[in-house]
Order: sequence, then structure tokens, then C-alpha cells
Amino acid sequence: MWAPKPEYSEGARKARLEGEVSLRCLIDEEGSARNCRVDRPAGLGLDEKAVAAVSQWKFSPGTRGGQRVAVEAGLKIAFRLTGDGGVPVPWHLGRAEFHPPTGASNPRIHEVAPIRVAEGASAASATLNFDIDEHGNAANLRVERSSDDGWAAEVTSALRKWNFLPAELNGRAIAASRTMDFVRGN
Repeated sequence: MWAPKPEYSEGARKARLEGEVSLRCLIDEEGSARNCRVDRPAGLGLDEKAVAAVSQWKFSPGTRGGQRVAVEAGLKIAFRLTGDGGVPVPWHLGRAEFHPPTGASNPRIHEVAPIRVAEGASAASATLNFDIDEHGNAANLRVERSSDDGWAAEVTSALRKWNFLPAELNGRAIAASRTMDFVRGN
């Protein structure tokens, strides 16, 4: 199988999103992936990058009775970030869900403020729900759950400094809600 590595989307890299995209594709008689659909998204452009990469991959075609046949295949494409020298990044997003009104575009990350991670800090996670107002600011931040209150406070403080391109409906900027899982450590 020939398989170039999927590229990271700019938005996912900015936000340090790591995750897995689950696809279902038809592998045709020539070994090419066709009609791929996303079964479990990762978001922030990674879904589209996964489909684009898999569409270039070359598979060994299925066979039946010695003849090549098309088969449906489930594929999982993992996206992982590393820092300088291949060292894992100190924090990343584990999930980024958007909840825009029907017919509206998703908000996009424009600027990311760094999140402070104390040296030697143990692994932790925090899930935050918030709105992105029509000016692209994070508002109404709520900690849904956290394994470490200090980590949740660091994430909340940094997220107030992030800037987004707001959701749009009919060419007009609107508020939209979002849920993000922030992970400290691996």
C-alpha cells in the first residue's frame, strides 16, 4: 500500500488539535479509495485532510474467486503533534466541537494564546464549553469537567485571550457555542 502522510490543517495546528478521523471508503478494483465519508470527525479541517490523503493512497484491491472486486473499508487516520526534536507538545486539544446554528459556518481559530504548563506537571484534562461572540471573542466560559482545578484555571485564562473568526449566517457574523477538551501531557 502506498500512503502519503496526511497534512495538518492550519487551524488544527494552531489549536494543537490531536485526534483520530474515522473514514469509510470504497476501495475500487484498481486499489483507489472512492466515495469516502467521515464516520467520526476530529474537526478543524483534519477531516478534510484525512479524506484528501486517503484519496491519494493506493491499496491492494480486494479479490473474489481470483478476480479484483471493490470492497468497503473502514480506516482510522491519527493526527499527532510533536515539538522540536520529536518531543511531544506539553498540551493539546483532544476534541473541538462546534455548535453553530443551522446553515451557519463554523467559527475558525485566528489567534491562540499559549497555555502555561508548569515543568514536571502531571497529565490532566479540562473540558470547557463557551460561546464565540460575533466579534470572535470567547465568552461565557464554563468548565464542564476537569481532573485538575489548576489546569482548568490556566486553560480558562488563556482561552480568554484566544481570537476566532466568528461563525457567519447569510454573510453576517453571529455567536456560536463550542466545546473543547484541553489535555496536559500525553
